[in-house]
Amino acid sequence: MNPFYLIPHTPEAYFCDRAKETEDILSFLDNGSNVTLISPRRYGKTGLIYHVFDRLSARKNKPELFYVDIYATASVDDFIAVFAESIARVLKKESLIKSFLKFLGRIRPVVSQDPFSGEAKYSFTLDTDAERRYSLKLLLDYLEQRPAKVVVAIDEFQQIREYAGMSMEALLRTPAAKEEMKRYSHGITDFRLRLYWEKFKCIKICFPSVEEQREIADYIDKKCAEIDALIAKKETFLAELEAYKKSLIYEYVTGKKEVPQP
Repeated sequence: MNPFYLIPHTPEAYFCDRAKETEDILSFLDNGSNVTLISPRRYGKTGLIYHVFDRLSARKNKPELFYVDIYATASVDDFIAVFAESIARVLKKESLIKSFLKFLGRIRPVVSQDPFSGEAKYSFTLDTDAERRYSLKLLLDYLEQRPAKVVVAIDEFQQIREYAGMSMEALLRTPAAKEEMKRYSHGITDFRLRLYWEKFKCIKICFPSVEEQREIADYIDKKCAEIDALIAKKETFLAELEAYKKSLIYEYVTGKKEVPQP
């Protein structure tokens, strides 16, 4: 019998290491900060997310936890559907799900049942980027008005690079950026918030160090030079082929060469 768990969600008693990472993530979440986990594949990012969720679930005032796995998505529409499904999965109660669908209003999705898992599957008919932005905003607004604190984990986030059309990363970062600005602002109501320089300058933006920027620039220059060399070589080859084609046509048309008989 294998004593090791081979699934991402390892029970608390069997979860080892990542103690500092766990405490760091919990601290960031408690302070309302966004967190990004970056590592090579198969290093246990998903397991760490579940572990943090377990720790949060054990609290007296536990937040609502939404886990969104977008690995199987191929478009913005897929992302929105999977996001909606993750929300409905947490709500569970039929009355809450009905309230959720009512909140979505005019973009109400078609709901079906997964034949294998039995869970609800959502599909949206979104024809324009404006409709997609509006749909995602509705989902975020719904989470914003939940009575408990909300934590959303989006797993396999690199998948958004495969989405065609609108910039999904920009779409997702917009609400996050607004929240970061709001966190440092002061005012008695949302529409009277003020963000002063002393607070604005405290907002951290992720930039690589100067050394890393130089490394990135050098690498790009090197690769661009290699590509330019390949293009030049290809263009020379094509020019030679074009000259050979013209020479071949001229020789057969002028009779310098005869067409071979079958």
